[in-house]
Amino acid sequence: MPNPTLTPEAILDQAKFKSDIANIRSFVRAIEALGGRMPALTKAVDRLEFAVNTGTDVAAAAAETSLALRQYTDDLNRVCEEGPEDPFVCQARIARTWQARNVQWVLSWEKRESTVRLSIRNTLRRYLPAAICERLDLCRGR
Repeated sequence: MPNPTLTPEAILDQAKFKSDIANIRSFVRAIEALGGRMPALTKAVDRLEFAVNTGTDVAAAAAETSLALRQYTDDLNRVCEEGPEDPFVCQARIARTWQARNVQWVLSWEKRESTVRLSIRNTLRRYLPAAICERLDLCRGR
């Protein structure tokens, strides 16, 4: 079970955020229609939207990594119960390596389920046209 505090929905009410951004953009268009110029506000809203989208992508990747890591750890522990080795010794060996394993699951580019790799995948899926993304291995991943 992934950590529910890491899901994008738990971090941000995305529908409200999109509505608020649309309202601000509408406000800026109305001011510009009257002859006003608001380039700094427009740029700030663009940056805010990009930052929130990136944060959402990272949160979704972290939740996905959490789920995959939990499944992997459960599988390791199941092997301990079924294998020839004393289950306590086997579980202790798994427990001793948790820090290195978890760092790899978060930061390793080579690990397909790592948070780093999934964050980039999510961002590519968000910003690249589908015709380009479907040709990239990273976009096609899980």
